[in-house]
Amino acid sequence: MLQLLPLALYACSDPTVQQHGLTFRSVTQGSNQVWVAEVTSGDRSATLPFYHLPEQTLDANVPADVLAWLRGPSFAPDHVYVAVDPDATHYTYTAGVGLSSFIEDLGLFGGPRVEMAFSKSNQRPERLPVVDCAQAGGKLAVFVVEQGSHNMARRDGDCLRVVYHVPQDAIRVAERLEYGLIGVL
Repeated sequence: MLQLLPLALYACSDPTVQQHGLTFRSVTQGSNQVWVAEVTSGDRSATLPFYHLPEQTLDANVPADVLAWLRGPSFAPDHVYVAVDPDATHYTYTAGVGLSSFIEDLGLFGGPRVEMAFSKSNQRPERLPVVDCAQAGGKLAVFVVEQGSHNMARRDGDCLRVVYHVPQDAIRVAERLEYGLIGVL
């Protein structure tokens, strides 16, 4: 019984980390450890989970011109689709859902309707719309989370491609974009 006491005290601790002006609190969700931070954008605040601290996302390239476009007055969609490959791993789905929740929770881009979609036709039982970059434009924004050769976010016309090299990087690249959108990085 005495041997369990130090472990119990350690498990009850509330470790926090300060990075780039945010305070992150470590929280365990099932078998995952996430970092929770109070994030403010404009007049909205939300307590949001992150799998990675800002410093752990630095190798993902999110160019300043991409962030300027997304933050600029001309980017004001009524509807945002975050599309993922229906054959991708759970990392891609988690990145897509996290990105859509982030946009919605903070009311980014003027608070458009945000929905998940598949980036190509499929036979999956989920009935998500099929949306890709060809449909982006005007008041419809499309963010495609996809596998590629580098960890980066890049503009493709009126579409944003959130590209990861290996599946495990998908969440980290999406979170690097999120940090950039709120001016943390």
